[in-house]
Amino acid sequence: LVWKANHAEMVQGHAAGLKQAGWRVRLEEQNKLNVKGQVATIGGCPDIVAVLPETHAARVDDCKTGQHRDGDAWQVLIYMFLLTLPKALLAGRVISGNVIYKDGVREVSWADLQGGRGRILQAIAAAASDLEMERVPSVSECSRCDVLCCPDRAQPGPGDAALETEEF
Repeated sequence: LVWKANHAEMVQGHAAGLKQAGWRVRLEEQNKLNVKGQVATIGGCPDIVAVLPETHAARVDDCKTGQHRDGDAWQVLIYMFLLTLPKALLAGRVISGNVIYKDGVREVSWADLQGGRGRILQAIAAAASDLEMERVPSVSECSRCDVLCCPDRAQPGPGDAALETEEF
């Protein structure tokens, strides 16, 4: 419970600073979001979503009371992505993000998605879209199937034996 109190104090303090600088601020439960697609529902609850009136600027900040982790920046990136989808709260805005730690701030930007990392958001977009993803049975599922619908996968290949064991 101590971490919850520390987190609440951190969020309130950061939000107060943003408000003083002219930002309109929404906190925690006000920011709860769920993007429902055909395949999955993806959601979250950013600590702080703020917009700067009379501009297109917006930001998503998440406060962390623990140690720095790469996953913290990914969490903010996913929030940024979901909040800028068409019809979302921040659609059409220029958005930035930050992970707020006790000992500093880590800026999060779209540049963090360079290279193969962008595939993660592509997968999220596909899961949250209205399009149904192609269903492909696993080798294990094919081996128990009475209908030979995918002959090239009907027989396990080398290295697939581990899929057949049920140790749990």
